[in-house]
Amino acid sequence: MIRALIIAAPFTTLAVQAQVQQIETTCGLDEGKQYTFKYHKLVRVESNLIRDAHSLLRITLITEDDGTLTAKTILDMNALELNPEQLEQLNLTEADLQSEVTFILNDRLNTIGLRDWEAVRDRTLEQTSRILDAMIPEGLIDKAAAEQLKSETASMLVDEQAVLDVYAIRINPYFLGYGWELKAHTPIEEPVNIANPIGGHDLPAYSTMELRDDPKTPDTVEYRYSQVLHPLKANAAMRKTLTERGLTKNEIESALVGMQLEDAFGWQYHAQSGIIERADFARISRMPGGAVTGTVVRWELVDDPE
Repeated sequence: MIRALIIAAPFTTLAVQAQVQQIETTCGLDEGKQYTFKYHKLVRVESNLIRDAHSLLRITLITEDDGTLTAKTILDMNALELNPEQLEQLNLTEADLQSEVTFILNDRLNTIGLRDWEAVRDRTLEQTSRILDAMIPEGLIDKAAAEQLKSETASMLVDEQAVLDVYAIRINPYFLGYGWELKAHTPIEEPVNIANPIGGHDLPAYSTMELRDDPKTPDTVEYRYSQVLHPLKANAAMRKTLTERGLTKNEIESALVGMQLEDAFGWQYHAQSGIIERADFARISRMPGGAVTGTVVRWELVDDPE
């Protein structure tokens, strides 16, 4: 077992920075053992579904010789279970549909870096190019759209932090679930700060944490955590950010209309082992200049080495 201190905090892609009490805890995942999860990610922009991906995610925690804690992840994107003949027809291999990333973790299981981030970036760009090129002759995408997606992908991966931002959602919401210790069922509410997704001043918010256990299912313990922007204070913080970027008063007021950021997390633990057997994350957001975006991610343990 790995001892850890968890805070609902710096977590890159989703930028959560809740100020809660640190709690020493035991992570349910044993080092050196590979755990397999069903991994489902769904993304909507306005009313348009732009991603609905079903994958298998394998996670292995490893403490390296220098004492660095890492999480090796392998995401199998072959959710359609294409056979070798179909892969050959698309000019793809099974390796093209696997994404391997090793995260560097701190003692709170927060991601703080990547192993060989440049190799991760280069492989991502190569895989993206091969998959898009394979889709063109099948009529799944036209050449212009494929080239645009290649360009957009490259622009998202400009440095190590950018690559980490893209991949952190793979494990961060799951690992965030380790470290809570509530005894009472009364929800705990407290003010928090959420890192501004567009940069600049943090956005004040409210958070709610609650324990949900059911006597009918004694082997399962559930925690729920949510956070939503403080309507006045968050607007003031965003107004300050946009003012510092040179926007006019009218531009700022227009940009703030409909600003929204809501997060919801859920974790179901096995009461004896402490392993999170299911985790859910959902975010609804609308930032200045952007559309309403919804992201939902789910992890379901399907293979426990024990």
